[in-house]
Amino acid sequence: MAMCHILHGIVIDELKKKRIYDIVLLIIYEKDGALVMMKEHSQGEKCSYIPIIKVFFAVAVVGIFLFLILAQFLLPDEREKFQSECRVFEAEWQRVLEDGTRIPIDYPGKLPAERGEVVTIVTTVPQEIMEGEAICFSPVWQNINIYIGDSLRVVYDTKDSRPFGVNSPQRNLFVHLQSSDAGKELKLSFSSDSKYAGDMRTAYIGDVLSIWMFLLHESGIQTMIALFMAFMSLFCIMISVVLKWVYGKMLPLSYLAWTIFLCALWVLSEIDIRQLLIPNISVFTNLT
Repeated sequence: MAMCHILHGIVIDELKKKRIYDIVLLIIYEKDGALVMMKEHSQGEKCSYIPIIKVFFAVAVVGIFLFLILAQFLLPDEREKFQSECRVFEAEWQRVLEDGTRIPIDYPGKLPAERGEVVTIVTTVPQEIMEGEAICFSPVWQNINIYIGDSLRVVYDTKDSRPFGVNSPQRNLFVHLQSSDAGKELKLSFSSDSKYAGDMRTAYIGDVLSIWMFLLHESGIQTMIALFMAFMSLFCIMISVVLKWVYGKMLPLSYLAWTIFLCALWVLSEIDIRQLLIPNISVFTNLT
């Protein structure tokens, strides 16, 4: 038994030094002149502290989340306030014909126009506008000039920046308003050498930030899904390349990853907020 106690003490001391706390010990002792092995379950002293650490971590995490959530509801809003909320720009539009005749039209909609024909429509800037507001137009494959009174405010034509094609891709154009613009004539002249000739999309008016927030809300889920697909497919492609380098064999997963990645780029090239993601949207839309 003396030998048993000595071996037991030596093993326990060595295991404590190596920080092994939950193991099965083999105890060797002498019984009736023979060496017999006996299993003994042992736990180290520090093992008892593990549940306490887990509880402390759980309480800390829950406390952090409760603090963040409750603080957002109980404390004042520190964000920059919108000067005005985004709303649909509703006005009475007229089309100006070549002879100067003006005819009422429905906006948004599609006017009869030939490919390459310049279409001119006019309306009046509302009297109730706030300084810093803007009107947002979204022409699709169109070159467009926007006037307020006699002032040319916006020119959109990507002929000097697009590598291919003859039309400018869809983009959100903001016409910034001044208080002195109230009651002035708002004129749009646009043309397109495509099936979108004469096409007019819904326009919005309000604070620029509120308009962007509205557009993000409209296409946010689609954008998040596309970005998730792109990142996950790139991750799978990287894993496939590493495995190819290590084992010399390309996984079939890589072909699926490339397909998903190209689909994600296609979706991103079609969303309304793509101008926030890439500087040259003409190149991006050439993917489709």
